Amino acid sequence: MIEHENIEASKPSTKNHVSINLEDDDGDSPEPAACKRPIGRKATKQAYKKAKSNEQGRKNEEPSKIRSELEEFRARRLESDRKKAEQLELLIAIEHKQVALREKELELQA
Repeated sequence: MIEHENIEASKPSTKNHVSINLEDDDGDSPEPAACKRPIGRKATKQAYKKAKSNEQGRKNEEPSKIRSELEEFRARRLESDRKKAEQLELLIAIEHKQVALREKELELQA
């Protein structure tokens, strides 16, 4: 067993070692630009939910706008139909007067 331990001790390690130089520089080199952290999963989900809720809010606004425009259209249409009915009644009244006048003329001629 001692031979086995000696062999393992003499082998170079196969692990990769990364050395980091932690010494302070002279300050001559410019500082690196601020690094932005990538958005994490939670932040991504929150942003997605927020965008989705805003989109649904807009969708909810659109039907209310459509309803209000439709109500305005209906109100204008009802007013227009009312005016047409009044004009039709006036025309009918005028026709009745004209018919009554013609009848009187026929009576006078006879």
